[in-house]
Amino acid sequence: MHDFCSFEKKRTHIKIPTKIFNRKVTVDHDVEDCYSFKYALLGGLLPKEEEIRSREKDFDNMNWDLLDFPVDFCLLSRFEEFNSIFVNVFGLNEKDEVVILKATSNSRYIKHVDLLFMTNNVCASRYYTITDLSKLLHPQITKDRTRPFFLCKACLTHFSSQEKFEVHHSLCSLYPPTRVELPSIENNILKFENFRHQQMIPYVIYADFECLLEKVDTCDLDPSSSYTNQIQVHTPFSFAYYIVGPDKDSCKFVTYMGKKGEDVVQIFLDFLGQEALLIEEKYKSISKIDRSSQEDRNRFNNAESCHQCGKVFSDSSDKCWDHDHMSQKGNLRFVLCKKCNFKYCKSDFIPIFLHNFTNYDCQLIAGNLGYTENKTHVIPLSEEKYISVIKNINSSIQLRFVDSYKFLAASLAELVGNLSLDQFHHLKENFPSVDLELLRRKQVFCYDYLDTYDKLKETSLPAKKDFFNRLHNKDISDEDYSFVQMVWEKFQIKSLAEFSSFYLKTDVLLLADCFQNFRSLCFSIYQLDPAWYFTIPGLAFDAMLYFTNIRLELLIDYDQVLFFEQAIIGGVSQCCLRYCEANNKYMGRHFNSSLPSSFISYLDCNGLYSWSMSLHLPTSNFKWLDKDELQYFNCKENILNIDEKFNKEKGFFFEITIDYPDHLHDSHQDLPFLPISQIPPNAKQRKLLLTLNRKEKYICHYKTLQTAIANGLVLVQVHRGISFTQSDWLKKFVDYNTIIGPRKLSSVDNTSISKPTIIDRGPNHLT
Repeated sequence: MHDFCSFEKKRTHIKIPTKIFNRKVTVDHDVEDCYSFKYALLGGLLPKEEEIRSREKDFDNMNWDLLDFPVDFCLLSRFEEFNSIFVNVFGLNEKDEVVILKATSNSRYIKHVDLLFMTNNVCASRYYTITDLSKLLHPQITKDRTRPFFLCKACLTHFSSQEKFEVHHSLCSLYPPTRVELPSIENNILKFENFRHQQMIPYVIYADFECLLEKVDTCDLDPSSSYTNQIQVHTPFSFAYYIVGPDKDSCKFVTYMGKKGEDVVQIFLDFLGQEALLIEEKYKSISKIDRSSQEDRNRFNNAESCHQCGKVFSDSSDKCWDHDHMSQKGNLRFVLCKKCNFKYCKSDFIPIFLHNFTNYDCQLIAGNLGYTENKTHVIPLSEEKYISVIKNINSSIQLRFVDSYKFLAASLAELVGNLSLDQFHHLKENFPSVDLELLRRKQVFCYDYLDTYDKLKETSLPAKKDFFNRLHNKDISDEDYSFVQMVWEKFQIKSLAEFSSFYLKTDVLLLADCFQNFRSLCFSIYQLDPAWYFTIPGLAFDAMLYFTNIRLELLIDYDQVLFFEQAIIGGVSQCCLRYCEANNKYMGRHFNSSLPSSFISYLDCNGLYSWSMSLHLPTSNFKWLDKDELQYFNCKENILNIDEKFNKEKGFFFEITIDYPDHLHDSHQDLPFLPISQIPPNAKQRKLLLTLNRKEKYICHYKTLQTAIANGLVLVQVHRGISFTQSDWLKKFVDYNTIIGPRKLSSVDNTSISKPTIIDRGPNHLT
């Protein structure tokens, strides 16, 4: 049931807050609420109130059939496009500050209107005309009322001159409307601060489901058109989880076999909720500090700086005795400052790892997460797939479901094959008297055969043909079937239900051993526990910050952000001919001895990303070039001699116009310099294009420009530029992961550590 509100012939007085009303930039039109959008829109096109009634005929010049009244501002895009107008809608937050509710990207239209949307608590809403958006937002954005104020409606960034605004608008208009929040000048340093990630999370859970693949009856489909044919429904009938604690006694394995009609997923979540409360109690029983050791006391008293951040202790009150809260011993672990000691605290969540959670298990549990009072958060990959699901148990503990595949990008069988027998600690603990060679192999299961609860009661191993895998469209081998028969007999399995439980248990334990080994390796190499992270890129980024001890200055000028974003085009990684014919003595009868001997060579360059990331990269001091500097760099010799002049300590990005002389076209046609991102003729999507045309206002790194000039391209003008301090700060980290890392992390997608660090903020994302 829903409350019904009639909007017909209803005029509601919604009071505009005094501080907004006093700016005298909003107009309320005396019409019913449901028509307020029409009159507010017309009021924006015809600013004078007295003209609106006399020119109501102008309503007829617009197509209103695309709207339902009262108007939902989220559904205006077709109306805007059809009527060649763009409409921005603003609202007020709880502090009566103006916020964007709807911004349009159709800035190519000349007609535009800004509206204020207000609601009250009695199911009423109303639109008001905003006559001067700059005047409305000026007091909110800056307290300086004396300086000129030019506002960009796409990002709400303001400028003190028309010239600066126009330069900004030329780049900002290339992107969808986005409200950008940049760091303040006091908080614009990126450095390693996740000190708590340098302690192992005490409790981690590994889990898995088994499902019945119930058949679905479908009708005949039309073969003349494309279709999706649903053939199975995956219904969970059992689960298992394994808790890994700080010691052997705290480890625990739980398995559950459901009955027909039970909500197995909800039972799984209930079980985990109880486990979380038990673990929370253990977290609360913190071991006391033990100061009995003279060696520890001397170490504490003699410490002059914080173990983590290096801050020199000003007095003894800033010095903290850090110890392991989960161990029975309270011995000194580190001497920390108060700030680092606060950060170096226990986790407030329990990570639950499921292999391929994003693509499979999250589909099973997502429907059951909203049926409790406690909040659920998701980190989405798409509308249906989640990187992580976070379930609050209470105010102090959470369950965090994470995909182990996001760290170990291989099948469980491949991961198991990378471990030696002595690394299967948890498997051996749960099967102490069994040959590990028999268990370490990924078991084989009859997924498609098991489609009803009744089949779980069967007491004999299904035939080989029943192990047909419909997903991969293949049977198992004779060797695999012989292995299954041996397992069935060796473990004296009595039914398919027992076989399923055995399969599930070994899978969970194998995953636990693989991931626990990965945690230990990462901790020994990078001093970080992967269980704190959602994916391996997050782990890699923190590892980089910690390993290099770098302090990177973040951009606080949005125009600089736009400038660098415009420089991100992509690169062509190959140079190939459409047709090439060799002629040499190894070609037999096709060899023509009267022609010169020739060969076709295939050349490949490895480590392009890691090589480029080992060069000098920006670190700080991002500054626009002034007029004198621009004049200096309008000489190509000065461009070519940048490294010699600044000793590689200073780098540049330039916005240039550059010519591509005709005499270079033939020799450069296989791989032209300076690619561009454009929509080709008769196409709809942007492509990376290699052209021999003149480039206008092209933004590139100075090394790219040097290479182009050295190969004959002619610099016409440098329009703008940004200078920065640079160094090869990332080189030692890349070298370590290229040369040393793979030897230790053989089971890990180690390339993730050395991949590019550009993140696409995408349309309509808060950056």
